[in-house]
Amino acid sequence: MGIPRVSLAIDNRFAAKRWPSPSEWMYVAGSLGLRYVEANTDTELDPLHMGSEYLRRWSDEVRNASESGGCRVCALRSGEGVGSTLGLLHPDEGVRRRFCDHWVKPLVDLAADL
Repeated sequence: MGIPRVSLAIDNRFAAKRWPSPSEWMYVAGSLGLRYVEANTDTELDPLHMGSEYLRRWSDEVRNASESGGCRVCALRSGEGVGSTLGLLHPDEGVRRRFCDHWVKPLVDLAADL
C-alpha cells in the first residue's frame, strides 16, 4: 500500500470582501503557491440568491481562471449560511422540495461541472 498524497487547499472565504471574483481569488491563491481552492457557498454561490445564470457564469470564470493560472477548485462545500435554516429537515414538504430542487440539486450539478 502506498503513502497517501495530501494536498493543501484554501477556502475561498479568505477573499470574500477583497477579491470576490473567481479569477481574483484563484490568482491570489496561486500567487501564494497553492494549487487547490475550496469554494464555499457562503461567499458567492447561494443558488436561491444568485440564480442559475450566475452559477453558469461563475463556473465559466472558474474554468477560465484554472486554465490560465494553474490553480483549481478541488471541492465545493455548503457554508454556515445553510445551517441557519431547517433545509431538508423542514416539517413542510413544499419547503423541503424547494430547498432540494433550488439549492441542493443546482449545487450538486455545479460540483459535478467543476
